[in-house]
Amino acid sequence: MILYYLLILALCFIKALDGQIHNTPPKALQAQSLFPLRSLILPGQAIQKKAIIIGASSGMGNALAKHLLAEGYLVGITARRTDRLETVKQTYPANTLIRYMDVAKPEEAVTVLNQLVADMQGIDLCVIASSGYYDQEPAARSWDFNQPLLAVDVLGVSALVRTAINIFESQGSGHLVCFSSVDGYHGLAACPLYSAVKMFLSRFLDGERNRCIQLNLPITITELIPGWVNANPEHGGDNPAPGAYWVESLDDATETIYKAITEKAPKAYVTARQEKLVDLLKTIPNDLYNALCARPGGAF
Repeated sequence: MILYYLLILALCFIKALDGQIHNTPPKALQAQSLFPLRSLILPGQAIQKKAIIIGASSGMGNALAKHLLAEGYLVGITARRTDRLETVKQTYPANTLIRYMDVAKPEEAVTVLNQLVADMQGIDLCVIASSGYYDQEPAARSWDFNQPLLAVDVLGVSALVRTAINIFESQGSGHLVCFSSVDGYHGLAACPLYSAVKMFLSRFLDGERNRCIQLNLPITITELIPGWVNANPEHGGDNPAPGAYWVESLDDATETIYKAITEKAPKAYVTARQEKLVDLLKTIPNDLYNALCARPGGAF
């Protein structure tokens, strides 16, 4: 009789344990409880995608913000020049959130990002488009004139990349997009430090992507590798190099970026033909490279 009751107790214990295991939500679903309102979506109801674009005051960041808003995203946009962000919000007032952010101040920038994610109750996509290129003097030979590149493209962007990935780990999923450059594949004579910081970002993103893959984290990391893009005055910028090879239009660049986002590509050249240029830069002899760049109007 005692053995019979022990058997009954054992079966009850196993059944209770099995129920506890099967009723425990997976990590991704547990993490979503950080943003409880997202769990109130009714079956069959469309879920609005949410994105943050850091560096959305001009150029590709600005154009991409408008494109995502046109696609129905809720978009948080950040920059130092918030007046330029207001023009975006005027077109899409209900789906645009604006925050001031100075990426050259990493601690403050990280705080702004975390708070904006909380205000949006989670995000699906984070795009980091900031660069200190136009805050420095590329031709200057004094070391301190190039410091904005280190402050923004190395310290600031790397802090935001790491923070965004940590947010996605807490949520259980996410997509990070960040810019490097074709100039990272060859020393740029006009601004050597720019080449260096872009190669740093490329290797840094590789390492973070490999970590996510090896830990089986449901996080996508996309590296965008643009060549020269003509961010014309209509979109808040100027043609960066009228004599450069294969200057891309901002519209073509934006379409390429959006395609890379929807396809969750690990790397995407902006536009695709820039991959041919990178292949050339990897193999071209230095003498020939320098001869081409030294010609009137020459630039890679």
